[in-house]
Amino acid sequence: MMEKDQIKIINIDAVIIAQAPKMADYIVQMEQNISNTLKIESDRISVKATTEDKLGFTGNQQGIASKALFAFVKRKSLINSNRKLTLNSKKIARFQI
Repeated sequence: MMEKDQIKIINIDAVIIAQAPKMADYIVQMEQNISNTLKIESDRISVKATTEDKLGFTGNQQGIASKALFAFVKRKSLINSNRKLTLNSKKIARFQI
């Protein structure tokens, strides 16, 4: 879809929120997996992990949450009323799904 729509991802910033397990040993592999899947350079991907200091469901080890943002450019104009995004040629937009 990215090639068809002429979209180029500028960067991806992802955060994993979990009290346990510790993610440090897995972050490099996660970045590489994302890089291979999306066919972009791994230095454009940032995966970080944090805790909520024993607060909420993630802090009580009842689950894991994650958030991700990405920036991209598109060569053609895009008007998508479902996501309320208007993007002109070579401008960067950020949005959450």
